[in-house]
Amino acid sequence: MSKLTDTNRMDYNNDIIRRTLILTPLRWELLLIELRKHHSFSVCHVTDKQKEVLGFVRRYHVSKDDKGHWIETIRLDFYDDAKQTFFMLKYSEFLDTSKK
Repeated sequence: MSKLTDTNRMDYNNDIIRRTLILTPLRWELLLIELRKHHSFSVCHVTDKQKEVLGFVRRYHVSKDDKGHWIETIRLDFYDDAKQTFFMLKYSEFLDTSKK
């Protein structure tokens, strides 16, 4: 599952989060493997480097569904529209929900 939502909210540094991409943990792991092929370890794992180079910050999110089950998701908060567009084009196959 991946889903893109418009947020336009502020983070704790008063930066505007433009959009949030919601991923399952499995999709995130597959995407992270691909990111490691193209970027250094620090870009993949250090928040400030992710924001600078890729245009997003990763956060883990846990919530309950309608049946009361806990659901874990990974949220990529994008701060730069151009970097978000490039990211979506470059890694679209890893975000496609039709592929398992």
